[in-house]
Amino acid sequence: LRVIQEKTFERVGGNETIKTDVRIISATNVNLRDAVANRDFREDLYYRLSSFPIHIPALRERRGDIVILVNHFLAEFNKKMDRQINQVTKAALKLLYDYDWPGNVRELENTIERCMILSETNNLDVEVLPPQILVSDSDGSLDSTGSLFTEDAPIIPFEKLKAEAIKHALKMTNGNIVDASKKLNVGRATLYRLMEKYDIKSRRN
Repeated sequence: LRVIQEKTFERVGGNETIKTDVRIISATNVNLRDAVANRDFREDLYYRLSSFPIHIPALRERRGDIVILVNHFLAEFNKKMDRQINQVTKAALKLLYDYDWPGNVRELENTIERCMILSETNNLDVEVLPPQILVSDSDGSLDSTGSLFTEDAPIIPFEKLKAEAIKHALKMTNGNIVDASKKLNVGRATLYRLMEKYDIKSRRN
C-alpha cells in the first residue's frame, strides 16, 4: 500500500528509503466491488488501484476486433515460426467470427498458433480449425467424457497428429531431444526414428 500511495519503500533488512516512478496496471475477471463487499478483497487496496478503471468487454461482445486480432497473431507467429501465412480463407474466418470465445483473446491466440502449426499451405483454412469451432452445433464445451472430439467432429489423420506433436514438443524444449522425449513419453531412440520417418529436424541438429 505504501508503494502505491507514497511511491517509496525500503528493501527487506535495509534502512534506505527508495523512491519509485512506476505506473501500476492491474487486471481481473472478478467484480472487485462485490469482492470488497464480501470481504474477499481489501477495501483500501481496491480504492488505491481503481483510480482509472477500464472495462474491456468479452471478445464475443466485440466481434469486430476478431479480424484485427487474427491479423496481429498471424504476423506475430509468422516471425516466431518463420512462416509466410498471410491470409485466412473466408469460410475459416466466418467460423472464427461466429464462435463465442469463452477463453477470450488468449483462446484466439492459442487457436491461431495451433492452426499455423497444422497448416501445410500459406493460408489458414477450415481443415486446421479445432473441433469446438468446426462443429456448428457445439457450444465450445467438453462432452460428457471430457473430450472435444464429439461424434460429429472432423477427424485429423493420426499420422499428422503424431508429427505435429513431435514438432510442438521440440519447439517447447528448444530442440532438446531428451526433454522432448520426456514430454512425449517415448524413448530417445523412438523419437529419433519418428523424426526420421516424418522428416522432422531438430533446431540443434
